[in-house]
Amino acid sequence: MPDLPFTISTMADDTVGLMDFLGMARAHILGISMGGMIAQEIVLKYPQRVNGLILACTTCGGDHAVQAAPDIIKDFIGAKIGTQEAARRALRCLFSDRTIQQTPDVVQRYGEVSKRFPPNAQVFTYQLKAGQGYDTWRDLVNIQNPTLVLVGKEDVLIPPENSKILAERIPNARLQVIEGGGHQFLIEQPDLFNRAVLEFLRALPAEF
Repeated sequence: MPDLPFTISTMADDTVGLMDFLGMARAHILGISMGGMIAQEIVLKYPQRVNGLILACTTCGGDHAVQAAPDIIKDFIGAKIGTQEAARRALRCLFSDRTIQQTPDVVQRYGEVSKRFPPNAQVFTYQLKAGQGYDTWRDLVNIQNPTLVLVGKEDVLIPPENSKILAERIPNARLQVIEGGGHQFLIEQPDLFNRAVLEFLRALPAEF
């Protein structure tokens, strides 16, 4: 793999490039976690290409972002060590205590899939670096596209306060907090997540 670090900006450009290739003039953009940073960059650089914007469990980055607790960050990064204990500790960064205790099968299935398709260590490092120094706080007020901000109430990896910041900064954005969900709330509470997304899209004005 060539030593070409990723940036949020280039990944946004790549996404719009894919839209061009597919002949998509506009699209609804849904970004989750780091994908939410990419979605912010897309709407800021290419607002005419975005219909509805959905930002899930993400952050504006920079000095205004609310960081996870140091032990959470350590456990999340430590998952790449490859030991069972490291993987177990990383799962608590992604799922709510409720999910871990009441529906452990959901956590188990996620862990099994993750083990079958582990991220490349270099790619993971590049992803972490791409998020460092990323900051849209000042520019969020310029977003005019209809926006829904979603977050799990028990997200410890990207705390819900970050979603509140996004919703407050983006004009007319709507915030919805999903009960019983952590960072992977779309897996933990799929019906609530899907309902929120579909209701938002169906309510968009005709021009979107």
